[in-house]
Amino acid sequence: VINVFRSPLTANKLHRVAVLEGNKMVDVISQSDIINFVFENITLFPTQDLTVEDAQIVHAPIMIAVDSSFADALMVLCKNKISGIALVDSEYKLAGNLSASDLRGIDPSCFEFFGGSVLQFQAKQSNGAKPTKFLKEGSLVSQVVKDVVSYKIHRVFITTDDGFPKGVISLIDIIGLL
Repeated sequence: VINVFRSPLTANKLHRVAVLEGNKMVDVISQSDIINFVFENITLFPTQDLTVEDAQIVHAPIMIAVDSSFADALMVLCKNKISGIALVDSEYKLAGNLSASDLRGIDPSCFEFFGGSVLQFQAKQSNGAKPTKFLKEGSLVSQVVKDVVSYKIHRVFITTDDGFPKGVISLIDIIGLL
């Protein structure tokens, strides 16, 4: 299953895999399920004590100003074929994030907010935005795993000491270590 998620053909595209018995689907395994398994068995994984930099799982974040229009933020997600972006304030410090899960539950009544800022859109969401989790440079892989499981999130941002987003780690990045 891990190789299916890690395959160059499906990486960053595949979020769930059907489990079959013969021709019958009996279960579904998600990226989150795999990360939960890693968390429950963290001592079995030798990469747990590596820093995120040594594990080479930190990727440059795509950023947009928190006061940018929501429509522009959607275009950034689409053009970059990603499911989440860092939101930064006027000093380029991490102020939040916008992810595909923030779009759950929107209906035509939400379209009026597309001209407003990302922050305004998130404030109007009934499901509320997931928390933005960040860790400092030099954090351990085990801390990233703990945070994605504890906060039920799909990415963790890595920031400098002054709050500038230096990188992002997604579930598939962690799965890539297995």
